[in-house]
Amino acid sequence: MLTKICPRCGKRLKLSAQCECYAKRYRDDKKDSDFDRFYQSKDWKAAKAAAKSRFHGVDVYMWHKTGILVPGHTTHHIEPIKDCWEKRLIYVSESSHQEIHKLLLNPKTRNFVISECHKAVADYLAVFGMRQP
Repeated sequence: MLTKICPRCGKRLKLSAQCECYAKRYRDDKKDSDFDRFYQSKDWKAAKAAAKSRFHGVDVYMWHKTGILVPGHTTHHIEPIKDCWEKRLIYVSESSHQEIHKLLLNPKTRNFVISECHKAVADYLAVFGMRQP
């Protein structure tokens, strides 16, 4: 039987199954209809695809921290969407995404992690010969 590992919690699943942790988070996120509409929009889907392409599917945050190229899975708003509706995006793995959100929750590290994400994007684009939009 083919299996996969959930990128959020690490649980082993059948290849065709969806993890319970994702389903629970998805239900919790659905409580705000403005965000729901935004994340279902064509604009967001296009922005996600553009971010993945722009960063070659690489976890930019991990690359910035360690210099190691790791596949990304998630398009993340550098500044939380509740604070800033602009699409300043970074492509990250689930583990980096969780780390960033944990740091965003702490008022002492919030500005630091936002700054690090901006630096990561600028450095990645500079090294790989691309310009910032």
